[in-house]
Amino acid sequence: MKHLFSFAIITLLLLAAGCKKDSKILSKEYPYVIQEDVSEISETGITVKSVIISSGDYAIEDFGFVISEESKPVVTDRKISLKAVEASPDKITFRIDNALGKDQKYYIRAFIKTPGYLVYSNEKAFYSKGSIMPRIGHLSKTSAIPGDVVTIAGDYFNESPGNNVVRFGDVRARIIYEKRDTIIVQCPETKATKEVAVSVQTAGQTGYADAMFTLVNPWTPLADFPGGARFWSSSFTVGTKGYVALGMTNDGNYASRELWEFNSGTNLWQELPPFPGNARSNAIDFSIGNYGYIGLGVGNLVETYSDLWEYDPQANGWTKKADYPGATFNDHTYPHFVINNTLYLYSGFNQYEFWTYNPVQDQWRQLQSDAQMKNHNITEGFSARNTGYFIEISGTGWDPKTLVLWQYDPLQNTIFKTDSVPLGSYWAEPCSFNIGRKLFISVRDRLLIEYDMDSKLAFTLAHPSDHEMFNFRMVFNSKAVLNNSETPVVNEFNSAAALHRK
Repeated sequence: MKHLFSFAIITLLLLAAGCKKDSKILSKEYPYVIQEDVSEISETGITVKSVIISSGDYAIEDFGFVISEESKPVVTDRKISLKAVEASPDKITFRIDNALGKDQKYYIRAFIKTPGYLVYSNEKAFYSKGSIMPRIGHLSKTSAIPGDVVTIAGDYFNESPGNNVVRFGDVRARIIYEKRDTIIVQCPETKATKEVAVSVQTAGQTGYADAMFTLVNPWTPLADFPGGARFWSSSFTVGTKGYVALGMTNDGNYASRELWEFNSGTNLWQELPPFPGNARSNAIDFSIGNYGYIGLGVGNLVETYSDLWEYDPQANGWTKKADYPGATFNDHTYPHFVINNTLYLYSGFNQYEFWTYNPVQDQWRQLQSDAQMKNHNITEGFSARNTGYFIEISGTGWDPKTLVLWQYDPLQNTIFKTDSVPLGSYWAEPCSFNIGRKLFISVRDRLLIEYDMDSKLAFTLAHPSDHEMFNFRMVFNSKAVLNNSETPVVNEFNSAAALHRK
């Protein structure tokens, strides 16, 4: 018994020494904060208090409170930072008036963050009676198309990511950024243009914008392509009608040579006299004046063609034109564009050649090449305002890619790099079309990147197709008729509707 008593005395002395040592450390090294009881609990929130006993040997970088429905909340739960409110006081009193559910049990702790430590106080539990509902004060747009980014300014949102729900009508929007007074979202898809209410929900309470919001759908489903699912087909437009031919079927065979006419006014397809050349894919396609042209391309996967054919819609017939005299390839397309009724064609990844074709003279002419174009992944071409552009895709494999525009001046026969548009990791060819000086690039995840060549701004739009590669593209004024690869489904994109968003 005597030995047991002596042992107890020694243990108490050691504990006392340890406590004294810990006290010394806490006062000089560790930050130390105490959470007091929650008070003034009402339907508009709660009042919380904490006392900072010591900030340790470091300056305080951040402090505030953490709240959770689970015991022992941490900063990855809901965090209320007060560093911007006041500069490191000894006593903190703060009114939490947002994002508290009615009759919900919560746990709260104070926290202090220094360069050396992140420490929490003791924990207090309380039952909430509610808080002020979220309020929407202003929207950055009054109308938008799917994929557009909208900023919601207001108050009483939950400052902790993942705890707000934004809806346009009944459809939930993807939240990009969220704080107490600001939420940034991406507009959800809509099957039709309509007015909807915008709402923000947090902690069981929902706030609404004062005015209705217009969701604009720039996409309209059209009659399916009667030639079936294909890829690498050829197409051109003459007036209000578009024409589609050739390509490959989903089973890897070459499609038949029939020519299909699409009437953009009636949404009807009609079969016309077939293309007189061999079946092929990756052919060049363009229109000049009242005529359409198809030529070059690849057959039997390895055979290359140099023939060029002209289609006359009035005569409903084909005419053989002068063969292309340049080098041909079986492993890529021939980017091209038309300026002032003349075709400009780029051929060759390693052997750069630049040619023009004049349909009046039925004559090809080789231009002086520019060495800086060699060994670049030039995939497509287009023209806008009498200026030609080639599209280069930089990056390999699944690495992030960038679309680079090369601008061509036909008067000076000069070419130079101009704009760059980040595309992310997803891209496939052919993937673009232009309406005036707006370039649209189809990427994966059912998205379409809109790039304004004048403002240099890029926007991300929702795309109705699951496949990013276009089979054919036909532009009629402000509208594009698009068929994506591996499906007969055809959609119309109305850029005028897209531009009407405010």
